Amino acid sequence: MSEDPSTDFLTLLARHDRALSLYVYGLVPAQADADDILQQTKLVMWKSFSQFEPGTNFIAWARKVAFHQILGYRRQAKRAHLPLSEEMLEQIGHEVAKLSDHGQARREALESCLRKLPVEHRRILLMLHDLWKHRPLCQ
Repeated sequence: MSEDPSTDFLTLLARHDRALSLYVYGLVPAQADADDILQQTKLVMWKSFSQFEPGTNFIAWARKVAFHQILGYRRQAKRAHLPLSEEMLEQIGHEVAKLSDHGQARREALESCLRKLPVEHRRILLMLHDLWKHRPLCQ
């Protein structure tokens, strides 16, 4: 960690932003609500970053903050139908976190493998990936 907490926070958030986003979007079905919760989560994390213990698991801390924001949202959302209990939501949260962690590990392994390839081979693979990504689902 550096001497500047702002830099530390932004570095850690940038590193784990995708996993945090996947976690929130996995637990909140409405995208607009998830966007608001994610923004509020980051604001709370920023304000309480002094409570984060350097060297501990940042994404676990971030998910805990997000989970509390989601619970607050659910309490305020006096909607007629919120089908999941807090316990069920927490179980789903653990599963989403596991999937997100697994995906991140796979992505890092793939990036490591790609870096080991010669530049021309890497370009070919990336071009093929772009072609497949934009291919219609039904042919």
